[in-house]
Amino acid sequence: MSILKYKGDYSVLALAVAGYLAFVIRFAAIPRYILLATIALSLFYSIWGIIHHLRTRSFTTRIMLEYFLVSILAISLVSTLLV
Repeated sequence: MSILKYKGDYSVLALAVAGYLAFVIRFAAIPRYILLATIALSLFYSIWGIIHHLRTRSFTTRIMLEYFLVSILAISLVSTLLV
C-alpha cells in the first residue's frame, strides 16, 4: 500500500494534527482544554483509521483495536503530563 495512493486521507489526518498542535500552543495555560482537545483528536484518529481501512479494504478487528489502544495511550500520556 503506497502512502501516495491515499494522500487525501493522510492530508486530512495531517490537517487535524496541525490544528491540534495550534490549539495546544494557543491554550497551553489551560490544561483542561488541552485534555479535551486530546480526547477529540484521539476520537477523530480512531474514526479516521477505521474509515481509511474500510476504504482500502484492509479493515480487521485487530486494526480497530490498534487504533483504539493508541488513542487510549495518547490520552493517558497527555493526562498524566498535565497533572
